[in-house]
Amino acid sequence: MASSPRTSSTPEAPSPVVDEESPLLGRPESPLHEVATRSKLLIYATFLGVFVASADESLVISTYGTIASQFQQLARGSWLLVSYNFGFCVSLPVYGTLSDSFGRKNVLLASYAAFMTGCLFCGASTSITQLAISRAISGIGGGGMMTVVSIIITGRSIGAPIGGILADTIGWKLSFFGQVPFVVLSALIVIIWLPASTERTRETVEIDQTTGGSSRRARLSDIDYAGIVLLSSTVLLLLFLLQVIGSREPHPSTVVYLSAAFLLSGVLLVLFETYGTIKPLIPMALLKQALGAHCLVQVVLNAGRFALVSNIMPYFIRVDNASSFEASLAYLPMAIGTSIGGIVSGLVIKRTGRTKPMILISLLVTLAGLTALLLAWRSSSSPWKRVYLIPLGAAPGLIFPCLFASMTSLCPEDALSICIGIFYLSQQLGFIVGPAAGTALVQGFFSKSLWRELGDVAHKKLIIQRVLNDISFAATLPPSLQTVVKSCYLRSFQSAPIFAIVMTALTLPILLLMRDNGLKFAPK
Repeated sequence: MASSPRTSSTPEAPSPVVDEESPLLGRPESPLHEVATRSKLLIYATFLGVFVASADESLVISTYGTIASQFQQLARGSWLLVSYNFGFCVSLPVYGTLSDSFGRKNVLLASYAAFMTGCLFCGASTSITQLAISRAISGIGGGGMMTVVSIIITGRSIGAPIGGILADTIGWKLSFFGQVPFVVLSALIVIIWLPASTERTRETVEIDQTTGGSSRRARLSDIDYAGIVLLSSTVLLLLFLLQVIGSREPHPSTVVYLSAAFLLSGVLLVLFETYGTIKPLIPMALLKQALGAHCLVQVVLNAGRFALVSNIMPYFIRVDNASSFEASLAYLPMAIGTSIGGIVSGLVIKRTGRTKPMILISLLVTLAGLTALLLAWRSSSSPWKRVYLIPLGAAPGLIFPCLFASMTSLCPEDALSICIGIFYLSQQLGFIVGPAAGTALVQGFFSKSLWRELGDVAHKKLIIQRVLNDISFAATLPPSLQTVVKSCYLRSFQSAPIFAIVMTALTLPILLLMRDNGLKFAPK
């Protein structure tokens, strides 16, 4: 006699349950090969979106000089670098809450839309101000797209040479427009293939159904909007201050007013985040612990490094008359160094479970590499001098995985996600401050040196203005003036590695005092 279904030896198939833990899986009744195909397609599509977002940043590093020169505003070119990271920075803290409220799939698609909108606006921009605002919109989208980090190093490694090629061939406008089809493809695959299980977690849906949606509104009200505004204003005031200081003749009253406004905004940010909100954007209590030291090191190191990195392209164009593509090849040794440093750092951490020795070694590597570069790049460069960029790339590959591991081992477990968010926020702040400071330093010294060395040359003021705002204009001058301009720039460029050396050295006492508790997987 056939047994009933409930007494059969074959277990009853459970009812399908949507679970956030397996967001890429298809329906349980789908064939195994169909599930695998969907998963691979979604992973590749997500990687493509992240690749475009991460390559976009390094693409602009290699083209911002050319772009700003076309607008005759090279002195403001750093805004094209910092505006993307600014948008990324101010939007990063809200993505977690938005995902909980509206679902990860919806937020990811909105991020794609913001990034594409920014790219379209970039390609259509007719002024550097419009372009900087458009870059900030792209940064807001990029902050949501950068959820898969395993492809970031690859994107940043080849983005600069790609940007150099595009700038020399099809032009920077089409470079921005050309990113849109890849993001559209990623978005379409996500729309079609990403299952509804990633819309929102089952627990979130149940809570909202029980509360009639009030839980979603409560989560949105928990976002520290005032903190975001104060953080944004503080960063913007700092950028304006750096730009004014970097001008040839900064007006003293303007410097004083901007300095006062920056300090006031910073104090208000600290006070509000400490006493004015229940769920702060930056919990000051955590910053008083080990997290604060790690974040400070992140800001200082990245500011110093990117102050130099953002001036590498102008160096090769101004000193060697290199094309955008030829100058962008300088970033390849840095990419090689970063890859080597990351591998070495991972192996050392895994083998020893200790982070502090590798952090201190990486600092010494950084200081040695910067000092060597400072001494070697005092004259026209040669291809062999690019090898000095390998230590500049190896240092972050060595130190930042160690800093991250050290931070996670010292922070409270119940606040780990918050600590990680603040850690990456501090990294973005360094990315913002560095290019602005580097451009202000080099352009400021360059302007003063030109004014002094050109003497009584006819149309002196106009020549200086054109040289400062057009990266290739000096090549059109008579040979005698070209020599003077190149000599002035070489002296001025030295301020970038000196600034990086000083910023790196400032972190040394902090790191020497930092505890090293060892990681949980450390060998016995």
